[in-house]
Amino acid sequence: MTNREGRFNCNADRFRMPIVLMAVMSAILLCACAQAPARDVPILDVPLTVREAEGVRRAGNPINSGVPLPQGVVHQTDELRVLDGRGNVVLASIEPRARWIGDESLKWVTVHFVAPDLDADGEQQYRLVKSTADLPASPLRAEYGADGRTVVVETGPARFVIPADRLGPFEQVYVRADAARGFEDDDAMLTEPATVELVARNGQSRIVPREGGGPNRAEVARVDDEPFTQQATLESAEIEESGPGRAVVALKGTFSTDENKSLDVTARLYFYAGSSTAQMTFSVRNRQMDGFEHFVGIERLAVNTPLRTDGAVKARFSADGEAAERDGLPARLAQTGWNSFTLTADGAEPLEGEQSNGWVELASPAGRLVAGSRWFWQNYPTGLSVEPGGTVAVEVKGAAGDRVDLYTGGAKTHFLFFHFDRGETAEPEGIAAGTTHPLFAACEPAWYCQETKVFGNLVSADPELYQPEHRDLVRRVQEHIDAWIGQIIEQRPRTNWGVNEYGWLNFGSGLSSRSRVFETAEESWWDSNYYDFPHAALVNFLRTGDLINLTTAEEAGLHLADIDICHSFPGRPAWTGAPRSGPVIGHFRNYGRGQVFMGHASFTFYKNESLYELYYLTGERWYRDIGLMSSDFAMRRWGQGALRNLAHGIWGVLSAYHHTHDEKYLDRARFFVDEWGKPWQDRGDGSFQDQMWMYGLALEAYDKYFRITGDKDTARYLVKAVDVLLEEGGGGMINLVGFGLAYEYTGDEKYLERGLNQATRFAAGEPGRRSRTKDFAQHFRASPYFFTYLTRGYEPDPVLPAEEE
Repeated sequence: MTNREGRFNCNADRFRMPIVLMAVMSAILLCACAQAPARDVPILDVPLTVREAEGVRRAGNPINSGVPLPQGVVHQTDELRVLDGRGNVVLASIEPRARWIGDESLKWVTVHFVAPDLDADGEQQYRLVKSTADLPASPLRAEYGADGRTVVVETGPARFVIPADRLGPFEQVYVRADAARGFEDDDAMLTEPATVELVARNGQSRIVPREGGGPNRAEVARVDDEPFTQQATLESAEIEESGPGRAVVALKGTFSTDENKSLDVTARLYFYAGSSTAQMTFSVRNRQMDGFEHFVGIERLAVNTPLRTDGAVKARFSADGEAAERDGLPARLAQTGWNSFTLTADGAEPLEGEQSNGWVELASPAGRLVAGSRWFWQNYPTGLSVEPGGTVAVEVKGAAGDRVDLYTGGAKTHFLFFHFDRGETAEPEGIAAGTTHPLFAACEPAWYCQETKVFGNLVSADPELYQPEHRDLVRRVQEHIDAWIGQIIEQRPRTNWGVNEYGWLNFGSGLSSRSRVFETAEESWWDSNYYDFPHAALVNFLRTGDLINLTTAEEAGLHLADIDICHSFPGRPAWTGAPRSGPVIGHFRNYGRGQVFMGHASFTFYKNESLYELYYLTGERWYRDIGLMSSDFAMRRWGQGALRNLAHGIWGVLSAYHHTHDEKYLDRARFFVDEWGKPWQDRGDGSFQDQMWMYGLALEAYDKYFRITGDKDTARYLVKAVDVLLEEGGGGMINLVGFGLAYEYTGDEKYLERGLNQATRFAAGEPGRRSRTKDFAQHFRASPYFFTYLTRGYEPDPVLPAEEE
């Protein structure tokens, strides 16, 4: 097989030379100034920058960040080291996430370590280098308990005992003041094991006509009279990663019982060398029911941690950017709207506010616990509480809010943290921010783009890279992109719409339009991350380095993984991994077909690329797990339909092929291209005979396939389709990449000129007037690739000489 991933090296020598020189220079500097410098001169040197952007002094925050690598440079992670700004080797785990097709060299790794304290608005510099320098000794150990019922993780200052038969998450936590001695009973932080508790009612809805006409609406037909309370049992407890800097323990099980079917659960616990903080990714999903219209009505879902206290206790809560202290217990904070919380405590007047950043601190002379969750107010209703006996509860579904009905096939993921210490002076907000607003070790945009080509033939937005006559065009288009994603974020409250884009099921998706907003969020129409909006946001992050794009992609990517993909498909288990429709009503109902509860077993609304990409950038395995589930759906189902279906099917399986290198996914893509796409064009003399705006999607998919296989026949069919666009017009920015590809394949400047005209018309508009996620994805998931052909010194290297076209 011919692998064409690295073939088109847009001015590669010019782009790569500075990195080579920088590596040599930095090697000299590192040897001169390091306290414990790497012994080997690095031949790979990737600058990483950590910036504090929340105005909070950080205390021992974990770093979990993806770093791409050029093909052929590194094959094993033990060849790599992270160095700090002085050249010292950092105690870090470096995990492989993806490999290049062909030579199996590393394509993506993630680095995991604890950053030193960082001042508000401060910055830290690191480098990922190729080196065999000795790592600092690591205190991190993860092992299965001798009793067979626990997993034990020691980090240095802390020892975490995790039950393997039930979802704890902690049987006990020990924190010692003196690392030179062993752990003792007196180091125990908990009075009893932590628990995870679900309070819920099962129910079923039905579809009824809406008074006055319009789309049908849903109403609850049946719900349990009394709620049930469950704690999850585990089917497996596995140490998934155990490196020098980070260990990961995966827990999988279910809350369901014979009496009450409910939710399955996947939790991952993250531990760091030298840290007494544990992070937790906590996902629940409804795949036990036998109909899409059935739901688990969640009234409370919480992690309860009974902290040992002694003497005077102090509770503090995040409240509108401040630490609100309460002495009287119980004390409870309930976030019941995106801009409304209430803090109550024994003996104190209630405090009304807008937003909590989602952390609570309980401290006494016996020790301290700081705990909470990310996207706390955005995922309302949520809660935090401290009981008189010292139990701290992080409610990912708050008891004080309305019931949340999680319908069949749906899931929900939360990121939590638990920090234990013996009364250190670090402020709780500086600890909490490590999860609520995580730090990220970012590469330069050039490294994400043209230096490594991990996203294909993508070039960063640096104006100096482009031909002088095109810089203004590139700048104006970039202004549109940045303004658009800014509007998506700014408009989430949807003032005067009656429904906002925050809340337990809403956050991470976007409303379809104001005309499709009805009585409630459950009756309104949502875009369901159509055309893979998070992927488009990630493309902009890589080109610009603006972290708001990465955060937005994470938010949307979780919704895609949890809600916009079916985790079960009643009656058709082979269709698990199918998408929801787009738009989708209330996240679980089809916008057509009578507005019933259903999945959508075609490729019309199918997407998963961003899930793999987020896994590469963060190391969060939930994204990868659901990405593979989605890709496997396309292995079992041929979701024919409009032209976009062809594109979505090809993307969906090629994403899995890039990750796994399993030929079955490439064979499936080949089937879609050769047995679906090409015959379609043959029937239309090169035309797909479908809506012109969909052509760009298919052209992007053809190119992805061509880059892997080098199949010139596919390249010819792509050019045929672009010729149809030239003759018949139409398409807009979604087709821009197609004109660039035809220029690259053939060297014919007529394609470049058409693309320039299209981009110029778009750039002439006023930026910042749109806020729909679906439209952003259509416009910008591929169009930035066109600007590669406007870089200084670019010359096409045609793969289809004129006589072959």
